Amino acid sequence: MAAKFVRETLPKLAASQVAVSRGLLAAGLLFGLWLIGKCFYNCFLHPLRKVPGPFLAKFTSKWLEYKDHSGVRTATLHEMHKKYGPVVRIAPNEVLFSNPAVIKKIYGFNSSYMKTAFYSGFEESGRPVLFTLRDKTIHRDRRKLMAHAFTHSTISAAEPLVAEQVRNLIGRVARQNGAAMNVYAWFRSLTLDIVSSLFIGKAIGALDQDKPHEYMNNIDAYFQLAGLKWQLPWLLPLTWWIPLPSWQHFQGAQHRVYDYGRAAFNEYIERYGRDSGRNDPLKKIIHGDKDLPPLSDEQICCEVGSVLVAGTDTTATVLTYTTWELAVNSDIQSQLREELKTAKVNPGPSGVPRYSEIESLPLLDGIVLEGLRLHGPAVASLPRQVPAGGDMIDAYFIPGETTVSMQAYTVHRNENIFPDADTFKPERWADGGTQQMREASLQWSKGTRMCPGLHLATMELKIVLASLVLGWTINLGERMEEDTMDMVDHFVLMPKGNFCDLVFEPLKS
Repeated sequence: MAAKFVRETLPKLAASQVAVSRGLLAAGLLFGLWLIGKCFYNCFLHPLRKVPGPFLAKFTSKWLEYKDHSGVRTATLHEMHKKYGPVVRIAPNEVLFSNPAVIKKIYGFNSSYMKTAFYSGFEESGRPVLFTLRDKTIHRDRRKLMAHAFTHSTISAAEPLVAEQVRNLIGRVARQNGAAMNVYAWFRSLTLDIVSSLFIGKAIGALDQDKPHEYMNNIDAYFQLAGLKWQLPWLLPLTWWIPLPSWQHFQGAQHRVYDYGRAAFNEYIERYGRDSGRNDPLKKIIHGDKDLPPLSDEQICCEVGSVLVAGTDTTATVLTYTTWELAVNSDIQSQLREELKTAKVNPGPSGVPRYSEIESLPLLDGIVLEGLRLHGPAVASLPRQVPAGGDMIDAYFIPGETTVSMQAYTVHRNENIFPDADTFKPERWADGGTQQMREASLQWSKGTRMCPGLHLATMELKIVLASLVLGWTINLGERMEEDTMDMVDHFVLMPKGNFCDLVFEPLKS
């Protein structure tokens, strides 16, 4: 009986295995043919086939994702422009530009190019905020509802809140007694305390701690998660269940960022109500615009969480690199000190000058603009989607739905517009710089998507730099090496060494 079963079953199993093998072989052949056809199309028939670029970019974006994870995407693409010119195909359906003449087409006020799905990676559970909104009409209305919070007059009224946190920083510097301090860490603490003071009604207290605040770790993980959600969207849903506490904690970073915003907003309402007498931007967001329905509390909470992230590392990075430039270029530091003294800027007992005394000083203005040019907060490319029907960009026809972008890092190093572009030269901005320079400046982006926080960031940069230069001589710390400040970027810029040690020697009275 058993022998008969074996005799009858084995041939059937063998036939079944042959059928499976043939099926797999056929599937493999079909996939191979499809892959060959796809490669042939991308190389010889694709509308972007004539756009220069690295060979791998014709077939995949994975080479670029590797560079992104390594923190060298921006530097790599800058080298691609040097090799291939102002128009570079960096993925099968993505093209990078560096000619300032196309800025208005891609990013200008009248541009029809929308943000891509890339920005969704910065959302929590699909809840869009001003930064991530793609629909132009919805974005326009949201920006109008929030614009009052970021105007020059609103930020000027909040100056005492900014000055209070700068005084805390000055106290930290004084207590160092000339010992080196990692300004990258302390400037991050400063900007977090400033933005939280303005947008949630109280400073988080990062400057009061001797080690980085836990919220900083959440911000770091926030940007890493955004990259993973864009490049490997399948990874996080598939690995959420992995019972590793560190992995679970990492994946929850974006939730913690926005949950903090919710808790802080609710506490603000409890403490001050919806018609507080505080001169802070959050009150403006709560009131919204008379011509539009106000934001819901949930929308405000999400926006607050987003602002806390956006207002921390961006300004802190520019402040770190610009202060480092003053330490490296002691002659410029001395000139700034002389400008402040000539203008009779008086920091008073607090050590913090009034913004009205320094806002229009030409050298200080040039130093800030040059810091933003060389070390802007968002050096990476800002992707946009070509509208249906396609468009001509810099002599190339680009099909609809193609991703296009420019990166400030490269545009700001155009030698035809910024001679000696890699050198820190604040004097190039005398009288506000040339029209070409202003039109090529992408540090805040352009058009309706321009960073709304530019007035706050500029105030912070100028007040902090003036306060430090009036009180101390700034020098490099012993740990600083030639490559310590080399750029690493994960959408925002940071020093390769993850620190910037500077020494502040008190000026003699």
